[in-house]
Amino acid sequence: MDYLSKCGIEAAATYLERRGYQILDKEWTCCAGTADIVALEGEWLVFVDVTTRVGGATGLPKAPVSEAGRGGMRAASASSAS
Repeated sequence: MDYLSKCGIEAAATYLERRGYQILDKEWTCCAGTADIVALEGEWLVFVDVTTRVGGATGLPKAPVSEAGRGGMRAASASSAS
C-alpha cells in the first residue's frame, strides 16, 4: 500500500474516532475481501473503504466505488458475522 493510501486511512480513522466510532482494525483482510477500516458505532459493525485523492478534478468521492466493490464489501462483512 502506498504512502498516500495510508495517509488517507489514518485521516479517515481520525475523522471517525472524533465522531464517536471505535476503530477495531485497519487494512483488515479475510477470505471474502478487505476493508480499510473496521469500526464500531454503538452496536453497529461498520466496514469502511477509503479512497484517497489529490485535488478535486477526479470526481465525487463515491465515484470510484463500483457495484463489484460494494459486493466485495458485503461479502467481507457477511463472512465476519459467521
